[in-house]
Amino acid sequence: MNKFSEKLVNNTFVLSGEFVFKLYDTYGFPVELTEEIANLYWIQIDKQWFSELMKQAKEKSRQSTKEVFKRGIDWSKYIQWLPQTKFIWYDELELENPKLLKDFYIELNWKKQRILIFDKTPFYAEWGWQTADKWEIILDNWEKLKVKDVQKYAWVYLHFVE
Repeated sequence: MNKFSEKLVNNTFVLSGEFVFKLYDTYGFPVELTEEIANLYWIQIDKQWFSELMKQAKEKSRQSTKEVFKRGIDWSKYIQWLPQTKFIWYDELELENPKLLKDFYIELNWKKQRILIFDKTPFYAEWGWQTADKWEIILDNWEKLKVKDVQKYAWVYLHFVE
């Protein structure tokens, strides 16, 4: 049994739903393709657990969106005069010289939330049921920040960091 299979059921290796979800959620790898490749090696995937994790992610995404935008924050005053954020898809996962356009804090849940806005980003913003990318950003001063959420408001991507 390899490190990717969680268990052996009826003499069949089963790829964990958690691993399949991580491939999908973190790296954008399609579930259908994962299943197709697994089938080539007579490996099944735990679809039930994958579906449960998807359901949880969708709900978490809905809740975080509601929390951020339910406060009636007037985002336009933060993005006024800013150019459109260029979404570069996944062509470049490490950006050379992205320009930090705005670095500010707002009050959310009785604590200050730091938000960064760049001229371009490889981070996928939360949209519908799709959760946002959650990677790290290393600023010019070597400050390392974990991206908790990415929201798109009008033409600008808001990077919520901690």
